[in-house]
Amino acid sequence: MQNQFDRIILVQCTLENQRQRMKERNHWTDLEIDQRLKNQIPLKDKASLADIVIENDGSLADLKSKIKELIDNGFTIQKKILD
Repeated sequence: MQNQFDRIILVQCTLENQRQRMKERNHWTDLEIDQRLKNQIPLKDKASLADIVIENDGSLADLKSKIKELIDNGFTIQKKILD
């Protein structure tokens, strides 16, 4: 499926942050989070398929800044991890 796109961008965070955000946003229990995560492709596998990986362990403002950098560079950053 990834061949259908010009670029694949992965936005990822630590498992701890991911779990916390899922609890806050979705009000899920630990069991619900575990079930959801076990049905996803592991992050290392997703990262290997991505052209660009953006680390998202900071604030929303930090993420917006990284996305702006990506846009300002015309999406030409390849296999760079924006952290």
